[in-house]
Amino acid sequence: MIILFRYYSKYVVKLFSVFILIVSCTQIKQVKSKPEYSDVDFNSFSLIELTSIKEGPFVKPKFSLNNSAVFFLSDNLSSLYYEKLASGQVINIYSSEEKITEYLPIGSSDSAFVVERNYSPKSQIKSSLIFVKEGKVIKIEKSSEVISNLSLTSKNNLVFFEGSRIKFYDAKSDKINDRTEDDYEAVFIDSTNILFYAKNKTDKINLTNHQNVSWVSKISNDSLLIYSGEDKLILLSLKLKDIVKIGDYTSPVYNKLYKKIAVLNTKDNGMKELSSDILLLDLNGLKISNLTKSPAKIESNIQWSHDGKKLAFDESGQIKLISFGQRNPITK
Repeated sequence: MIILFRYYSKYVVKLFSVFILIVSCTQIKQVKSKPEYSDVDFNSFSLIELTSIKEGPFVKPKFSLNNSAVFFLSDNLSSLYYEKLASGQVINIYSSEEKITEYLPIGSSDSAFVVERNYSPKSQIKSSLIFVKEGKVIKIEKSSEVISNLSLTSKNNLVFFEGSRIKFYDAKSDKINDRTEDDYEAVFIDSTNILFYAKNKTDKINLTNHQNVSWVSKISNDSLLIYSGEDKLILLSLKLKDIVKIGDYTSPVYNKLYKKIAVLNTKDNGMKELSSDILLLDLNGLKISNLTKSPAKIESNIQWSHDGKKLAFDESGQIKLISFGQRNPITK
C-alpha cells in the first residue's frame, strides 16, 4: 500500500501543479484586459475659432449627426451654411427670402430640415417645412400654423409640431403622417402644461406654480430640469415635489451622456445686455466652472455635440467651439 501511494502521489502533485499554472494564466489574462473607453475630462478644454468676423457674421450653430461638421445661419437668418471640421471650408447650402426660424442637420453634411416663417399679416401661410438634401430643395409642407420643435426619430425620419399637433415625416415615402412605427421622443410646452411624447405613450405634467416655462429637459423619470421666466433654472423632483434652484442663468443646454449643463451667465445694466459667459454645471453636487471669460463680448446659442465632447456657440458674429480633453484609458 505504501509503495502504491508513493507511486501515485507524484502524479497527483503534477496535476496540482498544472491546475495552479492554469489559474495563474487566467489571472494574468484578467489583469491584461483591454482598456476601457476614454472618458471626457471636462476640466481640460481648448477654444477653437471656426469662422472669422470677415466671413460672417454667423449665428445659431448646430452639429451634424456624426459631429464632423457644424451648421450655422447668417445673422439675418436668411441663409444656412456648414463647415466641415477637417477642411475648414464654409459652404452655403440654402438661402431664402423668408426668415429661417429653425433647422435640423441630418447626415454628415449638406442636408437639413429647415423651417421658414412668413410674418406677413396678409399671408395665410405662417410657416413652411423644407428638406434640403445634397443641394436639392424639397418643399414638404406649407402651414397656416407655426411649425416647430424639430427632432429625429430612431430611423432619422422627422418628428415636429404643427401648432400643438404632433406630426411625422417619412423621407422614404415623402409623406406626413399622424403616427409612426419609429421610436422617438418629443416635448411640447403649452402654457403651464408640458407634454412628453414617446412611442405609444404621452405624459402630461402640469406646472401651474411655474410661469413662463420656455425650456425643459428630462433628467430621469422623476426629475425635470426647467427654465422659466420667474424661477430661472430649477431642478424639480416630481415624486417629492422638491425644487432645487440652480441659479439665475439663461439658455441652458443639457448633456445627457455626461449629465452636464452648459448655461449663460449674463450681465446687463438694466437696459441692455453687456456681456455673457458660458458656465458648466455638474448635476452631481452642482459644481460650477467657467468655460469663457469675455468682459465685453456676448456669447449665445450654445449647442452640445451629439457625442457630448464639444460645445458650439456664437460670439459677436463668430462661430466658436469648446473641445474638451480626453482622460487616459483605464486598465483593470
